[in-house]
Amino acid sequence: MKENVMAAPITLSKTVVTEHQLTTPDEIVAYLVDDYAERAAKAPFAPGERVKLVGRAGLPGDMAAGDVAVVIWADTTFCSIMAVHRTAGVMVISIMTDNLAKWDAA
Repeated sequence: MKENVMAAPITLSKTVVTEHQLTTPDEIVAYLVDDYAERAAKAPFAPGERVKLVGRAGLPGDMAAGDVAVVIWADTTFCSIMAVHRTAGVMVISIMTDNLAKWDAA
């Protein structure tokens, strides 16, 4: 009998879901501190770091004048940045992490 061999391998991914029952404020804050540390360790930017915008998806033109900002919080998916609004001064904006890049001083 001829062996059935595929031309290309198949790669499968599996997501495992864990549940946490948090019943006290101490448990909740401990969970948040641990989660924050885990996310911060994986983040591409650090709080206080200068970044440039390389994409403006969903961001109105008046926000982030000069396409530069300072990171307040970074995650692998979203970042909170401090930027200048052309008419309203400094504001905090949430933006997709992929729309940011490391700052290159001119």
